[in-house]
Amino acid sequence: MTEPVLWPLDDHTRAKHGVLRSYLLAWLAVMGQQAQKIARPGAEAPRLLVVDGFAGPGRYATGEEGSPLIMLKALLEHDAFERMGGVEFLYLFIEHDERRVVHLQEELDQIDLPSNVKVTLEHGEFEATFGEIVEDIHGREGRTLVPTFAFIDSFGYASTSVGRLLNIGEVFGTNARHSPGGGSQASRLRSHVKGSGHCSPRPWLDLTRIA
Repeated sequence: MTEPVLWPLDDHTRAKHGVLRSYLLAWLAVMGQQAQKIARPGAEAPRLLVVDGFAGPGRYATGEEGSPLIMLKALLEHDAFERMGGVEFLYLFIEHDERRVVHLQEELDQIDLPSNVKVTLEHGEFEATFGEIVEDIHGREGRTLVPTFAFIDSFGYASTSVGRLLNIGEVFGTNARHSPGGGSQASRLRSHVKGSGHCSPRPWLDLTRIA
């Protein structure tokens, strides 16, 4: 049976989205202002990365916004956003269902993004897509992954390997948190990944900074 592109929002997910938004609002304020403080004159703008590993279509059948739009608007509507104009915010949304990718792109196309906010939508599996990015950076001497907030909520994706998600944190020195209870729970991956040298970065998004 084919899964629907959109589905109704349930109470559990609604509560989870409230926690997500509150946490991300605090993270953006702290990390954004800290990034501006450590920025060097003449150097490239500091970057922060926000990832939704299981992005979905961006909206529910009942009309509510999904996690990608919640995360993006947490920044755009943030009280401190105008004071963080010197920071480049990178958003990476990953979704495995091509129909939902199309729907999410339509939702994103309706948002007018400021010049310091860049959004990339990737069709693929989170484990393979983000794992490849991390491995690329791990292999580049003198580079680290930019400070990262990753929302990894694999609800409805039975094939997701929780162990492998945690391995990203173990192998590459990240601080990974996973809520017990399997794929129906949210986990967060906050990263400072150190690397050492061979792969070139993906052409669509440079997630590295000089260590």
